[in-house]
Amino acid sequence: MAAVEHDDLALLRDMAGKQGGEAADRVDILVDRADELQVLSVQMPVLAATDILITKLMALEEHYCDFSRLLPVARALREQVDWEQVGRDVAANDFAVVFLVLLDRLGVVPGAAPGGSAGGDG
Repeated sequence: MAAVEHDDLALLRDMAGKQGGEAADRVDILVDRADELQVLSVQMPVLAATDILITKLMALEEHYCDFSRLLPVARALREQVDWEQVGRDVAANDFAVVFLVLLDRLGVVPGAAPGGSAGGDG
């Protein structure tokens, strides 16, 4: 799990609220699912590794598609991520799906590609 500060969550909710619809709903779901943990003596919501990766992958688009920033994140979190859920949740984003294929082909997460049989603790 990774720590997310309250100010960051407020900013994220504000930005998603301006976009409206699905983005705002997604942020609320993520925040509601976050565990409250003590991080450096401060109680804060901590997102699950799967949610962090899904959020990063769903941000990929034709104007921002930097796999070099995502590869170390995926590598570091690979044993904590529910890869089947990631595949389902990002299936509508072709850039995200291609990243999963890349993870599979590089052997970082064998079976991460759609139709693969990647495991994970989630």
